[in-house]
Amino acid sequence: MRYLFAMNSPRPRIFTLSEANALLPQIDQLIAGFLSQKENYSRRHDVLFMEEILNHKEAQSGLPASGELAENEAQELEAFLSEIEKFADQLRGLGCVVRNLEQGWIDFPAKIAGELVYFCWRRGEESIQFYHTPGDSMNERRPLVA
Repeated sequence: MRYLFAMNSPRPRIFTLSEANALLPQIDQLIAGFLSQKENYSRRHDVLFMEEILNHKEAQSGLPASGELAENEAQELEAFLSEIEKFADQLRGLGCVVRNLEQGWIDFPAKIAGELVYFCWRRGEESIQFYHTPGDSMNERRPLVA
């Protein structure tokens, strides 16, 4: 599963600050959906893993196994993964770059003084207040000057 992705388009969408800020509620909702689905997947995976361990131990000790990991349960996990990927696809479709989906670190390609930059936003911030250049790391955020 791929949580981080880069833009694959040779011509990325270039955002204005107002366009990027207008997308934040939708992006926040998509991230919340991703996190919820990821938690559901993790919980279900843990339960199925424990069942598989117990079945293996029962079989080793000669007891009749109480069941096996059924094909439909494996398909259920695959469905969770598919739903998780849909959230990433929807974000990608907006034209933003996800730097860390679990932490909600999102970049928006933009231009300042004709130079390519990335407006950067972290989930929980009310609006975009920082940018970084393509050579900067995610932690080298520079404040936008009004």
